[in-house]
Formats: sequence, structure tokens, C-alpha cells
Amino acid sequence: MVGICRGFGGWSSVEETDPGSVFLTKADIEKLKVEFSNASVTEQNSLILHLALLQVVRVHDSIIHAGDRAVRATLLAFRITFAIYATDASRPDFETLLRICAHAKKHSRAKHIRNIEQMVKFLANGKPEAALEQYFDGSKLVSTLPSRTIWKTIGHRSKIGDETKIPDEERCLFILSVIGLHLVRNSTWRFWEDWLRSFSNRRAKAPAIRAEVIAIDDSFWDLGPEAVAAEIERIEAEFLEKRTPQAEGLEFNAETGKFLINPIEVVKPDLLAATVSQAQDALDDVLASPSNGLHERSREARVLRRAFGRYGNDPQQIEMGFVSVHKGLTRQIVVAEELPASEENLALMDALEEGARAIRATHPKVEENRKIINEQSIKELPEGAKATLEKALPVLVAISDDNLANDWRTDIPQLINDATEPLVSGAPPLPGVDETMRIFSRAAKIGLRMRVKGVVDKIKATPEYSVVEITTRIAALISLGILLISFIF
Repeated sequence: MVGICRGFGGWSSVEETDPGSVFLTKADIEKLKVEFSNASVTEQNSLILHLALLQVVRVHDSIIHAGDRAVRATLLAFRITFAIYATDASRPDFETLLRICAHAKKHSRAKHIRNIEQMVKFLANGKPEAALEQYFDGSKLVSTLPSRTIWKTIGHRSKIGDETKIPDEERCLFILSVIGLHLVRNSTWRFWEDWLRSFSNRRAKAPAIRAEVIAIDDSFWDLGPEAVAAEIERIEAEFLEKRTPQAEGLEFNAETGKFLINPIEVVKPDLLAATVSQAQDALDDVLASPSNGLHERSREARVLRRAFGRYGNDPQQIEMGFVSVHKGLTRQIVVAEELPASEENLALMDALEEGARAIRATHPKVEENRKIINEQSIKELPEGAKATLEKALPVLVAISDDNLANDWRTDIPQLINDATEPLVSGAPPLPGVDETMRIFSRAAKIGLRMRVKGVVDKIKATPEYSVVEITTRIAALISLGILLISFIF
């Protein structure tokens, strides 16, 4: 939400000494009304939406009790809060907010939901002053946050972080989220936990994902948190797949219960063979002389040997291997001067550049993917990402055929290594773009495939891991992929 309460910081006459003891007097209310009437429309919308958020938090009385009704109330509170927070005060979507409030009223008799709905209606009708009156309900003293007891209880139970470090306008979201997360601590609430964490690590979900979550049909919310979680996972997987393009197909072998990759058809086999042969000869020339600085165990040699062998008929992966090695050589020869600018090293760079261009020229899909890849900005690995990748690796290997399993064994350790080893320039380490795109593109495809009827039943025959663990690891990997890639779309 844009500019929550900006410019209204001085209207309370009570110094805040405890986040659970903020009260407004009649004088405070009158002072606020004067400032409010002189504010811009955007500022007025911002304040009313913020007060609406606080109304959601006050529904906590119906949430802190155990039972299915509490879980459902938490889910509905999440939905309203998320929609309000995502609303742009300068271009508010009142219609969506009213639709969500109307749906919530069917499941909860909490008067605060009705108050929120009425406040939004007043805003939609161009009556912000009436919306403010609706919140204050006359001149009664108003507590804007839950009680001191509830606050301290949550702070004691929470393992998520120190609530005192969260900005004032986000405290209500923190309280609501922690209450919900302590009701059910499982992957069903992963999206909401990620949302909460985004306030502190500034890794918010992409706007396109937020919009789709808000637009999830009422029928899913009626079914409960598990149905909503499954729909959110579908949204995230499709989002990630579209933005990590790979010119290849992922299939599921029902007989073996394994996933496998099918490369695109080679358009000009002779040209591809000549391209690979030229690069292979150039690599052999480099390795023939130790003075060139490379050897068979060098990353560059291993990546190219894999492209020549395992990916020999896969234009997409050959192109990505060529580009990856070319970037590495450029950094080591031109930037860091770790390798000599010898005739053999430069010839290898030329062969890789020409080869990648030839593949893109004959395979439009590969060329299109390279443009998208070049536009992506890859972020540093967030806290916990290394563990997520390491835990996902054996699960991915278990559900993949030999070739795809080998790719996982190569790409994931390489991504972790690239993202943790310091660079010579002193810049922060970043994951390799091509490895990142390949890993998360395939993870997204697997996540979507597992929604196809019959696939999960076949995977159940895999003895190493339960379906629950497999789906949990895949969902966590997709979520990490979304956080890592800074989308420009």
C-alpha cells in the first residue's frame, strides 16, 4: 500500500510507550479530522486503508481460539489484509475490496468486517470524511492495536523475528500473520509466511503474483486453507515457468514414475555438429598447453565436455553452456587477468561466441530465451536458500531419470558455489544466470506436472520420499526461484 499514514504522524497526544496501548482522545480525533480534510485524495485513501487494516487485526478475538472456525477466520483475515495492503492508494481498486469483504461476511459475523466494508464504500463514493467517521464511531476512545497481553504473548511465542524492529505501519500485519502461523505450522501457510518475511528482507512477491492471489475465486476460499494453498502454488509455478524459459519439454514417465527432459528438435543437425566440433577443437588446443591456465578439472572444461557429450543434441543447453563459459573466460582474461590472453584462449572465446550465435540463428526459440535471460537481474541468495537447495537436491534426483538427475547433481552445487564464493572484484557473489534459469524452470514445470491427475499416484511408488515431502520441497524451490529472480515484467 502506497504511503500508509504519511503526513499524519503527529496527531496523537499520547506518547506511545507500548505498542498495545495507543489511544486517541476527542482532541486527537478533532485534530486529525482537520488535517485529514486538508490532505490530498491519495493521502486520505492511504489513511483510511491503514485504519481498515487495523480493523482486520481486531478480528483477532475470533481467531486466537483453536478449531476449524479459527483457521477459517485466519484465512479470511489474511485475504482482506493482503488485498488492502496491495491496494495502491493513488489508484485504488475498491470493487475488488468490496467483493472480498462481502465474501468474508458470509463466514464471519465480526462487526469489524462490516466496518471495513462500509469504510471502503464511503471511499468508493468519494466520501472520505464519512469513512473516517465510520472508523471512529463517534467520539469514543479507540484502541488501534491489540491488547498488551496479546502483543507480549505473540512476541514470546514467535520465532520469526523481533517485532519491535518492524515499522509502525506494518505491526498490524505482523500480529495478524503470527496469530495465523501459530494456528497451523505447515506448508499450507507458506505463502503467508513468505509474505510476512518480505517486510524485513525487502523481497516482496512480484506484483503480478499479488494480483493473481487477490483474484483467486471465492470458491477456493470457501474450501479452506489447503485449497487456497494449492491454487497459490499453481499461480507461482506458472509465473516462474513463463519467466525462466527453456527450449525443452519436461515429461513424466508413468511406467518408471520419473520426470525426464526432451530437447527441442535440431533444425540443422550438420550445422550444430560443426559448431560443436569447432568448439571442441578449440578447447583441446587450450588444454594442450598448461600455460593457458586451464585443465580438465577446470569448470570451463567440465561445462563444455558436458555440452559436447550429454547435451550433444540439445541446442538450448549447448547454447547456455557456451555462453556460461564465454562469460567466465571474459571475466578471468579481461577483468581479473587471472588467465593469459593467449592465442588459444582467445580462439576458444571466438568459437564459443560464434557457436552460440549460430545456434540462436537457427533456433528462434533459443534466441528468444536468450533475450529474456539477458534481461533478468539475479539477486543474492537469501538466508536459508542454501538449505532449501540442499534439501531439494536428493528429492529431485529421486524423482528424475538418470540424465535429469545428473543435471540436478551438477547445477544445484554449482549454483550454491557461484552464490557463495567471493568475486575477485570484491562484489557480492551472485548465482549463475544460466544455472538459475535451468533449475527453476524445471522445478516450476515439475510443480505443474504434479497437478496432473495420476502423476502423484505414480510418484507414490517412489520409496525414498513421501508425496508430502516431495511437494513441500518443490513448492519451497519455486518460492526461492521467485525471490531470486528480479522480474522486469
